[in-house]
Amino acid sequence: PDLPSSTTLASPELRRRWIAEATRIAKAFKPSYFSLGNEIDSFYHYDDDKMKDFDNYVTLVAESYDAIKKVSPDTKVMVIFRYVEMNAKKGYHLIEKFDQEKIDVFGFTSYPRFASAEDIPAGYYRPITERTGDVPVAFTEIGWETKPGDPGAQERQAGFLFWFLRETKGMNLEMVVWPFLHDLAPPDKKAPRSSNCGLIDYYGQPKPAWSIWQKLADLPLVK
Repeated sequence: PDLPSSTTLASPELRRRWIAEATRIAKAFKPSYFSLGNEIDSFYHYDDDKMKDFDNYVTLVAESYDAIKKVSPDTKVMVIFRYVEMNAKKGYHLIEKFDQEKIDVFGFTSYPRFASAEDIPAGYYRPITERTGDVPVAFTEIGWETKPGDPGAQERQAGFLFWFLRETKGMNLEMVVWPFLHDLAPPDKKAPRSSNCGLIDYYGQPKPAWSIWQKLADLPLVK
């Protein structure tokens, strides 16, 4: 807040502070993963002025990568895109702006908005594999809404999970995270879509997708 209103990600003082903070965190915690931005395309891709700053962000990530590795060599540095918007706006070129030598993982959040998984176009995630090269991919958030009052919603959520497994088979996956264990609101309360993405409902009753997720968690990791 104390920096001038004209500050951008090219401003030397902001970059100095950013890198110093990233270094401090990496040195103190030695995290396994360090994300330098969540759903970054949502901020940059849809505004011309901010889009001009995206290249500054890319170079800042590269400089931060070097600084983090100096104090915590085993930390994997990543950035995360919001795939729903990236797909809608055909913003895949943003992935290609990053130096793949300065990124350990490309992350994506993914909450497809279709009536059912069968309606998702074939090769939905192909633009990711075409642009990430040898860099591993993380799905840091996936989910599917079970709309209250819809008798088939929970089965369609399970269908989405099966679809996701088929769609990502063969991808160089680093991790897959379903962030919502429980629904966040009772079914009679109006709430955002994400509030109904839990694998267990608001009252603690498992949905069909929960048993599938448990079986996946029990499988040995094979890379």
